[in-house]
Amino acid sequence: MKKFIVISLAFLLTFTCTFAAPSSWAENDCDEAVKLGLVPDHLQNSYQQPITREEFCEMAISLLNVCGLDLSSIDTSHCHYADTNSKYVLQATALGIVKGVGGTGTTSLFAPKKLITRQEAATMLYRLTQTAVIPDVDASLLASHTWSDRNSSPEYLSDGVEKSHFYSWALDGIAFCYNSGVMVGLPNNKFGPNDYYTIEQSAITFLRLFRWAESDGKNNKASQTILIDTDANTQTYGYTTLCGEVLVPKILPIPQTSTTDFVWDPSIPHGKYIKLSSDMGVKIMSIDGQFVNTVTELEDVTFISDKCAWIFYTNDTSAIISLPSGKVLYENVLYVSPLSDELWSINFGDDKSSKCGIINDAGEMIVDPIYKYFSNVYQDCFVAITDMFTSPALYDSNGKLLSRTSGIESLEQSYYLNGFGPYLVLQNTLGQISIFHYDGTAVFDWGQLESPNIEFMQEGLISGRLNNTTRGERHLFDFSGNAVSKPFLDDSEGEVLYGRYIMDILEGNSYISCLCDKDGNILRKNLQGVISDGGNCIAWISFEPDPSDKNHYIKYAIVADENGQELFRVSNAESISFQDGIVRISYPDKDIRYYSTSGVALK
Repeated sequence: MKKFIVISLAFLLTFTCTFAAPSSWAENDCDEAVKLGLVPDHLQNSYQQPITREEFCEMAISLLNVCGLDLSSIDTSHCHYADTNSKYVLQATALGIVKGVGGTGTTSLFAPKKLITRQEAATMLYRLTQTAVIPDVDASLLASHTWSDRNSSPEYLSDGVEKSHFYSWALDGIAFCYNSGVMVGLPNNKFGPNDYYTIEQSAITFLRLFRWAESDGKNNKASQTILIDTDANTQTYGYTTLCGEVLVPKILPIPQTSTTDFVWDPSIPHGKYIKLSSDMGVKIMSIDGQFVNTVTELEDVTFISDKCAWIFYTNDTSAIISLPSGKVLYENVLYVSPLSDELWSINFGDDKSSKCGIINDAGEMIVDPIYKYFSNVYQDCFVAITDMFTSPALYDSNGKLLSRTSGIESLEQSYYLNGFGPYLVLQNTLGQISIFHYDGTAVFDWGQLESPNIEFMQEGLISGRLNNTTRGERHLFDFSGNAVSKPFLDDSEGEVLYGRYIMDILEGNSYISCLCDKDGNILRKNLQGVISDGGNCIAWISFEPDPSDKNHYIKYAIVADENGQELFRVSNAESISFQDGIVRISYPDKDIRYYSTSGVALK
């Protein structure tokens, strides 16, 4: 028994020492933060531990002290909490950096030992810019950003809140941290809004906020955010950065199409290149005004990424070129289609004898063109098919061949319809549908599903219609073949955001268009034409009666969170779209204005 206790204590000491020192990636910044006086002594032996609300307040006040704020001038006489009398908490409360967590009657609570999440930390860091010694940030320069947290398998906290849930009150704080570089996010473009914030992360962000103050708040990503700058009077447009730097003057004629077709995005991938069309043909111009002059006699161009494009010559041939050099990478290209954000299927030859390969966003061929078809990427892999008599090949998203052996040895007497990563959708000569996993396991046996209209959703669900069900109704199914949603109409709009769907659901004697979760639970009703920013917000156009004249309707552009809770609205709008989380609204006169997802008008 004594031996067991000694081992346990040794383990505990090792565990404690492991988390006492900062992580290797944080050592230098933590050392600098300590030298500046940003990290109190008692926090320097637990760097990798989550930080509490009280500890965060102490570091915040330390930063303000280093930046020159006279702490004796802070009046805390009106600040009272029943669960703490920490001078740092009271000072932070008086400055508006933190707030209480409620209470009963006249008793206010602070919860000093409660751990802080990343989005709470971002909000408090943003509030520090409202103090006298940290430069205030111009809210009109806070470009929103689309994080990828909601584009992966959902995980939930103990209280049922999704780990990737962003609260609306945190949007401006997160936007500030992203733009200023104070909190840069996690790997794979994730923010981790509900992850706990550690002491070492706090030390680094307070150091970065100190540097922000030293630079007078000028290190902002607004200089990298490119917007379309329109002039409704002259019907011309150009390009500027969010901070006002002119890249291309307003000399380009606004396309004279109907406002419903007035779409800008396809011409500006990643804000690098635009397509110019005239009677003299098509030209490619970089956003800084430089032409790709090595490409001539163009009929059209489709940008694959900011590194390559699919061009169409006036002689009806096409090719893939690199940018900005214009060098031809591949000729005789039949068509190109995306498999994911980073991979594209490229077809060579003609419709009858075409072969497909895979290129990445740099135009590099990672799978040779020997296949007939590729499925979409799912679970980090995709399937390639040569013909109906050969087993499919399974690849990972880097183009590495994983296996040529499958439980489906031959697709004879069937023809391939669709695919989603390691799943195949087949239809036999009788018109019956089946879905197989790559290992040969049947998700749906022959004849269970009706019609070829099978759709795969981001979170591993299948939208389809069972045989012998009410005509026109479909369900969401999991990959075990179980229905997970209420029935909805066949022509519903489908998935608009990860885990969010527009479904036409029967209520009473009629169907109404609803925003629903994957279980079919209705989050909001009567929505049409919903779009998303790909991450956390949705938007739509709504016609609503004028309060002053019920015979007149006002056209609103509305932005909401993923639960349908409205964030803001703009009246008399023509259309609405997203640009990496920035809200772009066009008006009938073709003027374009930009907003953050919390409704702040951007410059």
